[in-house]
Amino acid sequence: GDFNLGLIGPLPFKEKKLQQKILFTENIVALLPIHHRLAKESSVKLQELVDEPFVLLPEGFVFRDIVVNACQNLGFTPNVAFEGDDIDALKGLVSAGLGVTLMPEVTLVDSLPRSTVKIPLVEPSVTRTVGVITPKERALLPTEKLFYDFLQEFFTRLDDFKN
Repeated sequence: GDFNLGLIGPLPFKEKKLQQKILFTENIVALLPIHHRLAKESSVKLQELVDEPFVLLPEGFVFRDIVVNACQNLGFTPNVAFEGDDIDALKGLVSAGLGVTLMPEVTLVDSLPRSTVKIPLVEPSVTRTVGVITPKERALLPTEKLFYDFLQEFFTRLDDFKN
């Protein structure tokens, strides 16, 4: 299809028709009900969630694949108790105490649901890239190029600020 540019996470595997630039890499965190046995921990190992009911996005979502692959790399498949069609639905299911989930940390910056806790995930550290894709087959229009340059500068400055 035709497109001008897109913000996407994670970046797709190399595509012949796309140029891609990573803007940032974000951490994936555990979201647990507030009364969960691990809720007061400073970090959670993914292996500690092996017997937990998970709430995940439906099959076909790339982020679901990230979660499932992280679990499978440790030798288990998450027990999917419920599915939700978007991140907010998952937050609600965890808030209701129906399971645990993993999600991009950025999705919880301004909206940590009541009755939940966000805990850093360690062993393994799970991340996803967020970037911008542009078509290889044509040059960006001046306004598109201006926005593309803004994105790069903004995230470079943000990264410098964090460090």
